Amino acid sequence: MPTRLPRTMLIDMNSFFASVEQQANPLWRGRPLGVGNSLHETSCLIGTSKEAKKLGIGTGTSIYKAKRIYPNIIVTRSDPDKYREVNDQMNRIFRDYSPSVEPYSIDESFLEIPDDKGLLIAAEIKRRIKSEIGEWLTCSIGIGENKFLAKLAGAMQKPDGLTVIWRDQLPEIYKHKQLSDLWGIARGWQKRLAKLNITSPLQLLDYPVQNLISLFGKPGFDIWQRVNGLEIDSIESSPLTGEDVTLVTDEGGFLGYPSPGASRHPLPQGERDNLKETSQKSFGNSWVLNFRTTDKEKLKSVILRLAEKASRRMRREGLMASGIYLSVSLTDACPQRLSTGHVCNQACDGGRGSYFHKSRKIKGFIETGFELYEQSLKVWDAWKFPSEVMHIAVGFTYLSPKVKQLSLFVDRNATLTPVLDSINNKYGEFAIRSGLLTKTSDFAPDAIAFTHVT
Repeated sequence: MPTRLPRTMLIDMNSFFASVEQQANPLWRGRPLGVGNSLHETSCLIGTSKEAKKLGIGTGTSIYKAKRIYPNIIVTRSDPDKYREVNDQMNRIFRDYSPSVEPYSIDESFLEIPDDKGLLIAAEIKRRIKSEIGEWLTCSIGIGENKFLAKLAGAMQKPDGLTVIWRDQLPEIYKHKQLSDLWGIARGWQKRLAKLNITSPLQLLDYPVQNLISLFGKPGFDIWQRVNGLEIDSIESSPLTGEDVTLVTDEGGFLGYPSPGASRHPLPQGERDNLKETSQKSFGNSWVLNFRTTDKEKLKSVILRLAEKASRRMRREGLMASGIYLSVSLTDACPQRLSTGHVCNQACDGGRGSYFHKSRKIKGFIETGFELYEQSLKVWDAWKFPSEVMHIAVGFTYLSPKVKQLSLFVDRNATLTPVLDSINNKYGEFAIRSGLLTKTSDFAPDAIAFTHVT
């Protein structure tokens, strides 16, 4: 075993949302607790405490099911501002030990560390989190040759663990893992690899790299390098604050003006053909409603609020879109659900309920929430729902880098949008907003994302 440690560290806060709530309320400590963006029975918990997880109540469990498992579970509404503040405190501590800190999500960060001080740094960070942020907060730390292995190491000992993975340990470690345990190898990749009879990490580790390159190109080579502990993903150090860390869902909207045709950003066909597709496939937002209704007019403002959130994220990445999607889930499938509050699952004879989904390409490009809203209504108005709406999702697809255009005409919307974005960046989500959004904060309130911070 090498004498020097790998240089990549992942710090993963344990049961983050629930632990922050327990830290803030000592009476909740040691008790099963769940955190939800909505307290409706059909809503899913976005985080659960260590005590709840021991009972089988994990992230994604519906509130209804959680109460069936443990009737006395404490369920509280999420408090994004509180989580952002803790995230800020975490990353300030991390930057005392490394100039290269990448906030990966609201509860995870990567650090580049000296190869002779990793264990000391890990122990010191654990101590400081408890002493400076809260005694009820714990973290699992993984150290590996690259971000991929640091992530794997961080998941191996929870809660409050510390695991180091050296490259020469990989065959033994992979013996006890599934492909689904590996970061970045989702169902799509698992299906591709299965066609090559690669069904385990150990088989992938030993597979000839040239075969992967010939079949999958650079993505195949990248996966092989990550699995073999080669460093190909640099730590993207950033001075982000908690506000920025949650920009995936939480950097809020702007005042949406009806946009003239010019704001569709039409480009000559040659320029459109030359646009490079971004690795991000879509930007969207969804919400499980904390009420049930068949009133389509009432729900239009929810669509607009979700569209505004998605548009802010997309613009932060310098992207525009030439496609949209809209999805709606209803409550009609299971009579038990409608009469008793029963929550369906796949084993229920009633099924999951009607599901409406439509994605479509549009002419030209759009980048604002109001434009997405307008395009979505073309789909929305054509749908007829047989029962109450319980979930709405809306977003942008067919993304491309934004191209600055030369025009003889002033695009009022394009001029206003950056100004309104800067106001909302400074004063908070929806500090300035459309009148249509005035009473929608309860429909789709501020929420925390789980995905990559970019």
